[in-house]
Amino acid sequence: MKRAFACLITAGVALAGCGGASRGSPLASRDAASLRADVAAIRAAAAAHEPAAAHAATARMRADVERLLSTGGLSAADGRVMLTALARTDLRVSAEVHAPAPATVTVPPTAVPPEPPHGPGRHDHGHGPKPGGGDGGD
Repeated sequence: MKRAFACLITAGVALAGCGGASRGSPLASRDAASLRADVAAIRAAAAAHEPAAAHAATARMRADVERLLSTGGLSAADGRVMLTALARTDLRVSAEVHAPAPATVTVPPTAVPPEPPHGPGRHDHGHGPKPGGGDGGD
């Protein structure tokens, strides 16, 4: 993943989580740790080329930000920055994170052994018993 992708979401967390909210009291260390864990999950899923997991981690972080906004643990300005960054991240996941193509296994064709050549004096062509019913050894 490109570094700009990681920086996009990390900047929002840094704004609110590493030095405190832009207004009011700083973000609780428990909440900042939760947001950093969300960022780590997004980055890990993206690095592993798992778009579904990256989208799920983005949704979890969005829910955490919305919870913090509703409880007053995060200022409206910081929440807006983080939600905007998450929306952009989700778009980047859609555009840049793709599951790896399934491995292609090539199986070489099996060789059919050639028929043994008919050598001189060999008259048995596999056509059954000789006419006369005998075994030819009178």
